[in-house]
Amino acid sequence: MASTLVSATVSNSFRYCIHFFYMQTPPVGIRGTSLRKICQKYKDTLHYATLYDSSQRLPLYSAYMDTPWMYEPQLISDDEGGNMKALPLTDTTHPLIEDSQAVLEDYTDAVGYRRGPLNPDLHQADPDDKSSTYTLTSVVPFITEFLDYSWNPYLDTVRRRLNNFCNGKSFIVTGVMVSGVTIQQENTNRLAIPNSNMEPFRHSNMHMNFEDTQAVLDVDKNFQIFYKDCVSDS
Repeated sequence: MASTLVSATVSNSFRYCIHFFYMQTPPVGIRGTSLRKICQKYKDTLHYATLYDSSQRLPLYSAYMDTPWMYEPQLISDDEGGNMKALPLTDTTHPLIEDSQAVLEDYTDAVGYRRGPLNPDLHQADPDDKSSTYTLTSVVPFITEFLDYSWNPYLDTVRRRLNNFCNGKSFIVTGVMVSGVTIQQENTNRLAIPNSNMEPFRHSNMHMNFEDTQAVLDVDKNFQIFYKDCVSDS
């Protein structure tokens, strides 16, 4: 039986997904006799546009809109709403935002460091869930080599193991321990740099923890990540 979750509008026009192109204008000058224009949907929602060459069974391009980085208004004032907002597209960030949380400028001159997500978008399936991960309140400065060669491959390993062995809901907690070293802007401490990180996860039929979490966190005798340390009452 064919799935009803993934569908597409195939035609000779991008009429229904033209908003994914800059100035609502698709690329021109691409020739072919079997080109099909696809407005690609998931759960009846348009997500991107694709030009597909049916004769070669090959997408020639896909057009989509990037997710903007967001900030948390509730860190600025208790009177603000709970929904994240896109960071303003200006040369400077409003002082109220900068005083309350990390901003993009903090990473501009952070040579050797990149934004490392604690809640990575590749662990999310729903588009809104993916978009919600693009906030600097869920990002830490990781050393570039560690991010590329250790952390990102590890996140992919976790994703594949959960996909392969878990049929239901999984619970994940990702955390770091600060090193005492900071990234500065104009001689002001802005971002604390972590020196350790962990990502234990819990599922009904699997409990894995790849790190000694007590070794990387400053904890007391009551420390636990999951309820009753995942020990059943029975």
